[in-house]
Amino acid sequence: MDEKGRDLLLAKERYSVRKYKSDMIGDDELNRILEAGMLAPTGCNYQPQRIYVLKSDEAIAKIRSLSRCAFDAPVLLMTLGYPADDSKALNLHYESKDMNEIIRML
Repeated sequence: MDEKGRDLLLAKERYSVRKYKSDMIGDDELNRILEAGMLAPTGCNYQPQRIYVLKSDEAIAKIRSLSRCAFDAPVLLMTLGYPADDSKALNLHYESKDMNEIIRML
């Protein structure tokens, strides 16, 4: 199968997971997922995101209290994007919550 065929197959077979196993993911598997995220293309290879791995019950409970999309995954990856014009100025909002406030809560 050529590359174009693989891409089309991937798009056709994708699905949204809304129920997760309660098993904790292993560090090796988590590191592979994070590495794939770091290798994913971004405009001009700017890499304007920060990925936070949340494992503690307290951090996960805080995120779940802020989002209507709270699923029962035992580990959460919180991805924040920085504006292209200023990587230090994080002024994004999610469901009326300031991201700086969310990070301080964790």
